[in-house]
Amino acid sequence: MKTLIITAHPKQDAFTHAVAASYYKSAEHAGKEIELLDLYRDELRQDFFEFNDIKNLPSDPKRGQIQLLIKKADEIYFVNNGSVET
Repeated sequence: MKTLIITAHPKQDAFTHAVAASYYKSAEHAGKEIELLDLYRDELRQDFFEFNDIKNLPSDPKRGQIQLLIKKADEIYFVNNGSVET
């Protein structure tokens, strides 16, 4: 089973990252194939605050890579502010 954990928090020492790391270890222990995507730090970083109009969002090939990770995942967990959403 492929699991994708997505997190996005600007502070590396935030509780959000601790929760994501804990879930990663649990899923790894359960034998799952895991991908952790940190939208603030990874090579697929998204510049959330660099646009004013969603209709005129500049094209970014990294979004296609993120969409591919999502398509491949059997389960997706969003970790934000220390809570986990599926």
